[in-house]
Amino acid sequence: MTPKLAKQFPTPESLTKAPLIIDHGIDFLDPPAGWTEWFAAMNVNGGQIHNVQFSQGDHAVDAALAGAGVVFGRRAFVVNEIAEGRLIMPFKTTLGTGARFRFLCTKGVENQPKIKAFREWMIAEIRKTADLTAGLKIIPTGNRN
Repeated sequence: MTPKLAKQFPTPESLTKAPLIIDHGIDFLDPPAGWTEWFAAMNVNGGQIHNVQFSQGDHAVDAALAGAGVVFGRRAFVVNEIAEGRLIMPFKTTLGTGARFRFLCTKGVENQPKIKAFREWMIAEIRKTADLTAGLKIIPTGNRN
């Protein structure tokens, strides 16, 4: 959410009255990880969630940047906005989905210079976002205990 919205909705409970942005781009996750699951992880009755919805994660993030509401976003889509202070993660609890980037290549070519360089670049980019999860309580989806 934007820093301005964070002032209006300072607690997980207050988010039940916030304009929530729904990103259907994460609907493929199994078990699911969205607002309903986040509220459950926070022990908050989120009620029925009917707000602005997007089929693409980047559109959901754009709406949040415009101040239209609070997005439950994927780290890869919000890392730059958080690093630059345009969006913030006001609560230290998140859902762990088990979803990961995978590096695949034909067996035997993994040490070719261009393949190796790409793999190393990809790992370096992922490491840049590791600090976003430092200090967070990560609750695996499907496990609310």
